[in-house]
Amino acid sequence: MRDKKVTILGMARSGTAAAILLQKHGAEVFVSEMKSYDKVAPQVQMLEQVDIDFETGGHTERALAAVDYVIVSPGIPPTSPFMREIAERHLPVFSEVEVTSWLCRATIIAITGTNGKTTTTALVAHLLNTAGRKALATGNIGSPFATDVEKLTEDDFAVVEISSFQLEGTDTFKPKVASILNITPDHLDRYGSFEEYAEMKYRIADSQDETDYLILNYDDPVLQQAKFWGKPQILHFSTKHRVEAGVYAEDGNLVYSSGGRSRTICPTGKLGIKGPHNLANAAAAAAMVLPLGIDIEAVARGLETFRPIEHRLEPVTDIKGVSFINDSKATNVDSVFYALQSEDRPLIVIMGGRDKAGDFSTLSALVKQHVKLIVLIGEAADKIEASLGNVTATIRARDIVEAVEIGYRHSSAGDVIMLSPACASFDQFTDYEDRGRKFKQAVLELAQKEGGK
Repeated sequence: MRDKKVTILGMARSGTAAAILLQKHGAEVFVSEMKSYDKVAPQVQMLEQVDIDFETGGHTERALAAVDYVIVSPGIPPTSPFMREIAERHLPVFSEVEVTSWLCRATIIAITGTNGKTTTTALVAHLLNTAGRKALATGNIGSPFATDVEKLTEDDFAVVEISSFQLEGTDTFKPKVASILNITPDHLDRYGSFEEYAEMKYRIADSQDETDYLILNYDDPVLQQAKFWGKPQILHFSTKHRVEAGVYAEDGNLVYSSGGRSRTICPTGKLGIKGPHNLANAAAAAAMVLPLGIDIEAVARGLETFRPIEHRLEPVTDIKGVSFINDSKATNVDSVFYALQSEDRPLIVIMGGRDKAGDFSTLSALVKQHVKLIVLIGEAADKIEASLGNVTATIRARDIVEAVEIGYRHSSAGDVIMLSPACASFDQFTDYEDRGRKFKQAVLELAQKEGGK
């Protein structure tokens, strides 16, 4: 990096973090942002404090002048006009995750998939920390990889949640342990086909070799057929079948199978997170750490003490017998598919946002079985209503505050009001975290007005 001229497109968290990291290691950095100055004022202040040059309000020729390589924000699609200009000039393009990995001394564990990434990333870090090893959950969860990388030594672990967008910009990214949790249709507004989306996920293993591990979901039919350029040792996790090498659920226990021997990890009933999707996440996390020599008893303790994370089926509070759950991380249809199965109580679901070309009709049977009302917000309201309005009642809301109030007015004691949008958040919010926190704020304000539980 020293003396390299690097342009970073996008001034979001990962772009700003990468800029500061690269400058610290001797690169000449320039940051280019499409948004106006006032929309990115906090990031601008961070760059100004460390004397990093930038432009706002659009990408100009300054961003491409004599540059050695470009780092691209995950939010910028490869089909954008400026990205096409970069391709025509044959400039190398990397993601923040790729560049940060060049500087990472810690052992990298990388996790991708359509659903379950955030929970599993946090759980893997928790298992390692429970076993007395320092691990940070980073990447798409919490702070960027570039912010956390220098907090870790060669004895530590970087547990990186990584999206398909970030994998677009990888070249030599080589995690010691990688996992693909599942692959179901998502981001079809960005990719030309489901197959193209799946291929992007497979890139997580491209640089792995025989000394590395790739953990795959044995129950996923897409992953059963997947082919990889890398040559890692492949292990599996399953909640339905016994696997020869990896972790599986059988007779009420999680079991680790390796070298022809099987050992019980812990009873599934003792897991700190509940539901069929979380059983799969727990099996995946255990399969990622046990090959590294982590003590099986420590893994059991970690699985039993881990608690749900923010924005993923997160309990908020109860108001007069009505429970509120924040599932803002459910940004696609498949996430909502699992969320609807997590509750036996009648559901009022707040859905909507920016559509990612999802097929909402696949939720019809579960909506009919579990959902008494859908409160619609955001750009996708028309499409969701067209797909599910003949299955259950729907009501429109202007914003998240009104959605919470409408849901509560139509609820009865014993109901659950769940934010589970099945859409991206960018029509009304900064990101899914912003959406989840504003939902929780609206719920707590309602609780204060209604007199609490």
